[in-house]
Amino acid sequence: MKTLFIAPTQSAVGLTSTALGLARALERQGVRVAFFKPIAQTHEQGTDDSVHFARTLLHASTPDPVPLAMAEEQLSQGQIEQLMEDVITLARQMTAGGEVQGGTGTGTPGTGSTDILVVEGLAISDRNQYAGTLNAALARNLEAEVVLVSSLAGLNASAPEFPLQSGERGRARRQESSSGPAPADPIPGASGTGMTSVRVSAAELADELEIAALSYRRSDGSGLAGYVLNFAPRELDFGGLLAELRARSKVLASGELPLLGVVAENAQLSELRTLDVARALRAEVVNLGEAAIRRVTGTVVTARTVPNMAHLLTS
Repeated sequence: MKTLFIAPTQSAVGLTSTALGLARALERQGVRVAFFKPIAQTHEQGTDDSVHFARTLLHASTPDPVPLAMAEEQLSQGQIEQLMEDVITLARQMTAGGEVQGGTGTGTPGTGSTDILVVEGLAISDRNQYAGTLNAALARNLEAEVVLVSSLAGLNASAPEFPLQSGERGRARRQESSSGPAPADPIPGASGTGMTSVRVSAAELADELEIAALSYRRSDGSGLAGYVLNFAPRELDFGGLLAELRARSKVLASGELPLLGVVAENAQLSELRTLDVARALRAEVVNLGEAAIRRVTGTVVTARTVPNMAHLLTS
């Protein structure tokens, strides 16, 4: 069995969607995949979001993760070895096909024979500055190959080092010269979370990947499966960007950290489906139509009569 550990290089890189997307893609290729979130992302009670989606979308028998409060207590008391033992025990039970006990004590059936175990690390936030070190320890103890995930969100005029296509490059310069650098944009899919994209140059992104690779690479040079770039702007000159990254980073230039995939930015994916809204409101659907694929792009709150507000509901 091969283990892939999905690790972020910074905050708000779309870690969960990348981990679940990778698991789903492997599953579609006929690979027997198991999904594992070793440590819960937040202190909230209830099912971890990653575990919920793995069970719902992948129909995976995923165990409950070690509660974050328990993990932090063990870290604060210098009991990281015990924490690693707890995680390894969960992983082994899960892939061996036995009864799995999660951090909350809820058992779920094991996965039986597994080709690839996809493990999602902790997303980095302002609160958990220990996440990078803990992720490296988890990957090492699980003997996993690491997939680094970084973000290209918000790359525009304020990061002119990134190569844009000719038309976009000229427009970006005109916008910046007339109004100054634009503020950071919200991360796609992170509405209401307070997260914003961080604009960086190609050199900074290359350094970010290089530093992360050094953190996860084993002494014999192994341990790196590759990297994924998320939220790529559609106007990006990707060939030029790759050339700049490889010119800056030894680990990228040597092929030791290969590019596994690029996920284009798609704002529609953060918009609710009409059917999801209807289900949440427990509304009676009179005519289903295309509710399963149509998405809510705007919200109108009004106290007007229907004739006076109908124009607000048309595009």
